[in-house]
Amino acid sequence: MSVSWRLLLVGCLLAGPAAAQQGQSAQALRKTDLVRLLTSGSMTKRDIAAQVRRNCLTFQPSARDRADLQASGADSAILNAIAACALPAGTLRIAVPRTLQAVAGSEVTFTARVLRWDVPQPDVSLRLVGARAIPGGPEQDPGATTDSTGTARFRFSAGLQPGVYRLTVVAASGLRLRAAVALTTMAAPQWHAQVMPAEVVQRTGGRVSEAVQVTVTGAGQMPARGVTLDLAGISADIVGVAPATTDSLGVAHFTIPPAAVRRGGTVGVFASGQRLGSFAVRLETVTLSPERTNFIAGTDQRGTVGTPLRAPLVFEVRDSVGAPVPGFAVTFETTNGGIAPAIGTTDSRGVVRATLTLGERAGPVVVTATAGAVRRQVTLAAVPGPARQLLVERGGTPMTGTLALTTRDTVTLRVVARDAYGNDARLTGLAVLVDGAAIRLLRPPGAAGPGSVVIAPRKSGTATLAIQGSGLGASLPVEVTLPAIVTGPWLFGARAGGAAFNYGFPQFSSIDGRPGFRAEVLVGRAIRPGVRLEAGLGLGMLRAEMGPASLAVGLFQGLVRGEFSLLPSATVHPVLSLGGGVYRIKSTDTQNAVYHTSLLWLIGVGADYPLSPRLTGEVRLERQQLLEANSKHVNGAVGALTVLEVGVRISR
Repeated sequence: MSVSWRLLLVGCLLAGPAAAQQGQSAQALRKTDLVRLLTSGSMTKRDIAAQVRRNCLTFQPSARDRADLQASGADSAILNAIAACALPAGTLRIAVPRTLQAVAGSEVTFTARVLRWDVPQPDVSLRLVGARAIPGGPEQDPGATTDSTGTARFRFSAGLQPGVYRLTVVAASGLRLRAAVALTTMAAPQWHAQVMPAEVVQRTGGRVSEAVQVTVTGAGQMPARGVTLDLAGISADIVGVAPATTDSLGVAHFTIPPAAVRRGGTVGVFASGQRLGSFAVRLETVTLSPERTNFIAGTDQRGTVGTPLRAPLVFEVRDSVGAPVPGFAVTFETTNGGIAPAIGTTDSRGVVRATLTLGERAGPVVVTATAGAVRRQVTLAAVPGPARQLLVERGGTPMTGTLALTTRDTVTLRVVARDAYGNDARLTGLAVLVDGAAIRLLRPPGAAGPGSVVIAPRKSGTATLAIQGSGLGASLPVEVTLPAIVTGPWLFGARAGGAAFNYGFPQFSSIDGRPGFRAEVLVGRAIRPGVRLEAGLGLGMLRAEMGPASLAVGLFQGLVRGEFSLLPSATVHPVLSLGGGVYRIKSTDTQNAVYHTSLLWLIGVGADYPLSPRLTGEVRLERQQLLEANSKHVNGAVGALTVLEVGVRISR
């Protein structure tokens, strides 16, 4: 075993009794603990020094120990704290005031602090010995425990008999700590008080504070100056009344707020715990009349946003017998604006006035007044202010920057005037000029609705809309970029129905056509709203008669048609079809009596009915004219198909 460790062991054995005497053996630091704190970096050196002063050590450090501690990082503060541990145990002390004074019948409050040198000692139990011996004092000696600042607070009765009492604060945890305190109990001064008024009346819901005057006199009816008075409920429940001090005439004034009295009864006036006088507090319950408690003036006004109304709102409070209720609290609230006062008090006529400042939002302004259990509402109007800005909107969205158009569709814009708070103001004298050839104005301003402007792209390029209205001006740059081919969504559909077959080829005048069945599948694309280009494949089975023989005629078609919706905004809109294609009709007999492969053109009408945003129902009636252009016999008309079909169309 090394010399330093042998010294450590001897130091621990020698320090044991002293540490036990101080009650610190469980918390005292070993040399290994101190070295670990110095080398771990978990605590600052200042905190380590404080812990050494608070807990001390389990050993008496030798010169070699001090050198080891310095090598581990101990500074002068830590070495001084180690040196202080070698001082007598009396460095653990109780700090108390030496003398206390109190008036008989009052309470005494004082603090005691437990310190080890200048370090507070928390969680030390203390007891005040000798307090129960005071006549009229506490039944047992009071106790207290020190907090994180090493402070314990004692509170006990000073007793009823004047005299000097010797008290001792001792540690209840076995520490040999004592501190003496001398308590001098003085006879209570012979003060007298006159309280005016003898009764205070408070109304429930009232807002008026009541005043109480107390005049204190001493011996010979001389004014008692500088006496601090307190109010406390005896049978009443009263809170929140500040103490008052008598002036040179011995007069003190109390102000009793309405909310201070929770229950009526007797209120005592006390000085240093001595009751000098009392007065009564009575609570009156006011029953308001719901019919007579209401707004009586100012509710028919309207004004401009952000401004106060010309006249105040007048609210009247009356009780159940119709009498005005003065000093009653009325609370005002508003949904769009500000009102002052937020809480008003009725005057001697039971009336309170409030000034309403309208909010920044145009529209209704609701004001609510609450008096007790009565709640009343009125609605006033805030109108927009004068126009301060012109805005151009498209689809409800204000346009900022340049309006970019990439289609040939017409565009409807709306010009709005706004006041200083962004409310829609009145728009007058709307005028629009177009500077540039990229767009044109379709209708006069406002023709499609209030403030509307309808424009149509003409060609790629730029233009400017110059707008005037309500004495203000605005401009909107427009940039048009038209695509070479304007296309919309893809279309897919199918139709089926009957087909009347009129066969009239001059070479075969003995053959007559008969009705049959036809179906078609198609694909297309919208060119623009209401205009579509479709390609279809038609299949069918027709009939023909050649003398007594009946022929089955197969139909094959390849079609291209354009369809035009005449009223695209209507629920059911009519449609016009124009187009052409190639066809083949071929009978199934062995001679193929009917056999043509050539061209056709068509014209048709119909109707579209939207079934959903993407699905549309169709009805079509078409006349398809069949031509012969490569016959070995003769060219010319072959005949015609009259087709009536129904179907559906899907857009993607």
